[in-house]
Amino acid sequence: MVMIAGYVYAAIALLVAFLPYILGYLINPPRASSQKTDAPYECGFEPMGDARMPFFIAFYVVAILFVLFDLEMAFLVPWSMILKTHFSNDLLCTGWLFLLILCAGLYYEWKQGVFECLSSRSTDRPDTHSRG
Repeated sequence: MVMIAGYVYAAIALLVAFLPYILGYLINPPRASSQKTDAPYECGFEPMGDARMPFFIAFYVVAILFVLFDLEMAFLVPWSMILKTHFSNDLLCTGWLFLLILCAGLYYEWKQGVFECLSSRSTDRPDTHSRG
């Protein structure tokens, strides 16, 4: 009985997985593609210019810093909730060590000049743009 239940469960899972694909194929069968749909833009416009235009690197720096500090919050909020209910010196030292490592990384990036492209006086420098 248990073995049959496993097969029934697997059959239902496969049905749920493939049913939308099968229904989509039955409702809207594939058509022959035209040459227009193979173009980069289906609206009929031809692409103009180079796809590798220069862009401002500071946007990537801001995005990476956001992800870094967002992950920091994702670790520190649960840590603080656990620390609130189960206080121990080991947990406290672990949290402070985590913050110390993050601050050391931030200091290292600052000393390497990563944040210079974010200052207003360096936005017109040519080395802040990618030459892609």
